[in-house]
Amino acid sequence: MSDPASLKNLYDIVTPGPVPWWPPAPGWYVFFAIIIIVTAWLGFRRYRDWKANQYRMSALGRLAGIEKELDKEMASLIKGGTKNE
Repeated sequence: MSDPASLKNLYDIVTPGPVPWWPPAPGWYVFFAIIIIVTAWLGFRRYRDWKANQYRMSALGRLAGIEKELDKEMASLIKGGTKNE
């Protein structure tokens, strides 16, 4: 076996194993941290805006209730009746 070019000296090609999914590269940790921070910030802003507009939603609800009462009164007046009937 002194001939290095002999076919008896050949071996099968060894392929590496599959690349593991865990642990991820450090860049993924940074990416997920940024996503969590941005999501929390947007959620806080949305909550703050909702809280700031809560009085408007309450006023619109009251106006809708008043509008329904006025519609009922108008319907009874158009029919020729009074509110007490």
